[in-house]
Amino acid sequence: MKQCFWKLMVPGLLLGGAVAAQAGTPVGSWSLGAGVIWTNTDADRQLDDHYGVDFEVGYALSEQWDVVFNAFSGKHDNLAAGATDTRKISGVTFDFDRIFNRGARVSPFLLFGVGVVDQQRGDIGRFGENQNKEVAGKLGVGVLADLGSWSGGKLQLKGDVLARGSVGRGIIDAVASLGLQVAFGGK
Repeated sequence: MKQCFWKLMVPGLLLGGAVAAQAGTPVGSWSLGAGVIWTNTDADRQLDDHYGVDFEVGYALSEQWDVVFNAFSGKHDNLAAGATDTRKISGVTFDFDRIFNRGARVSPFLLFGVGVVDQQRGDIGRFGENQNKEVAGKLGVGVLADLGSWSGGKLQLKGDVLARGSVGRGIIDAVASLGLQVAFGGK
């Protein structure tokens, strides 16, 4: 329980420290981001919970909507009886972020996404073998806040918590992410 508390507390404190932000991403701007993710895997995967990385490219469509292309990857130990291998959970998603109070000091958002998740065994086989691709949907909440700005750009903190469900398999992973992004251009 203590370990779970700290896993949630550290990102919460970092997001709380961003309350002194100035404003959200300007409409018409692009963003590039990278961060760390924590994946609490569904028990049916028989994999441990573990950290990974994610990368994003986004665009601020309007005062209310951002569109984001997201790629992620993380290695997980196989927990099946007698197993000694690791599995990689990676994928790409196309997300829509419904932004609230874009011009406020902190901009909360709802996240909706769809994409492909691949759980593959990383220690044997040729490329394409031992893969388990699945269509997945995402639903979550997050916060975006400025850390600093310069002429034409902003450094921002982005964090979210979401459920990523595999369509047709009944697998739902809980995912938390925290990262930095650079926003540039816009009105």
